[in-house]
Amino acid sequence: MINKIINKTVKYGLVHKATRQLLQCNGTWLVDDPLVAEYVRNYSTEWYNAEYRTPSHEFEADELKVVKVTITEEYDDLNVEIPSFEEYIEKKYKKENPEHYYYLMKQYKEYGNSITYSLYDLLELNYKKE
Repeated sequence: MINKIINKTVKYGLVHKATRQLLQCNGTWLVDDPLVAEYVRNYSTEWYNAEYRTPSHEFEADELKVVKVTITEEYDDLNVEIPSFEEYIEKKYKKENPEHYYYLMKQYKEYGNSITYSLYDLLELNYKKE
């Protein structure tokens, strides 16, 4: 049982001064050392030599600013339950399509756990308004 865990991580990145957006490089670009961020602010690496630590960007140095980013991760216990196959097909089909419901129940009783529903089915069912 996890009661509550809080982790704080400090990273450094570059913010575009005009848009106030963090530099992106296959996601938000963050590094462990502000010196690396300052280097990247001043020197964009050519695309063919670019890597995560030294990405390529199209900005002038004065358009960017090095910033400290504190990432807070908070973990709390959460009880999440998904319906059994029987519960799922009952909710999805019993009222609207009883024939299909009884067919699926017969298949389930015959083949057991080899019959299931997909995550997409669950999400669709979960987001339907009742």
